[in-house]
Parts: sequence; C-alpha cells; structure tokens
Amino acid sequence: MAETSEERPFTALEEFVLLAIVETAPESYGAVIANKVPHASVGGVYRVLESLERRGVLISAILPPEPRRGGRRRKLFAISKAGMQALRSAVNGARRRADGMAAIVALPSPAEPR
Repeated sequence: MAETSEERPFTALEEFVLLAIVETAPESYGAVIANKVPHASVGGVYRVLESLERRGVLISAILPPEPRRGGRRRKLFAISKAGMQALRSAVNGARRRADGMAAIVALPSPAEPR
C-alpha cells in the first residue's frame, strides 16, 4: 500500500524540493529542481522525487526526447492536489511554530529585571 501525504510530515529536504518545484514550474525537471535545492546531491534530490511521487504528493510525465541529436526524454514533475494541500499545511505549521518562538523570545528572561 502506498503512503499518502498525510502519513508523516515532510522532511526539510522534501520541503526544499517541493518549493523548488513551485519555483521552477512549468520547467520542473529533475536536474532543474536539483539546481535549486541547496546542499543536496542530485541523487538525493532524485530519491526524494521518487519518494514523494510514491506518496502521491507529486505527479510526473515523461516527455518525448528533445529534438536534437542525442536528446533524451525528460521527466516533468508537478505537485498533486493532495501534495499542494499537504505543502500548505506544512507552511502553516511552520508559521505557527515561528509565531510561537517569536512570542517566547519577546518575553523577558527570568533573570532580567522587569
């Protein structure tokens, strides 16, 4: 049985890959996506793409070979409807965590005079 996007939260690398897909659309090919993800190997990005596709977060299409000699077929990735909902949920969760941290940082520490 395939995982669904709600079964577990996204890792930081998965979030970077998803945001790279949003940024590079409609040209979201593996190499283009990998160039946008900092501090990750191309192979690592491809493993994440495959995992997210198995989870139903991504959909893909294999396009015909490029019309030049030696042109290869390319796999185009897009975020599925369920994947976009899960990404929005992850972004909202990150905002709530950031707001909570900001509230804690704004409080005076117990050692500080009031």
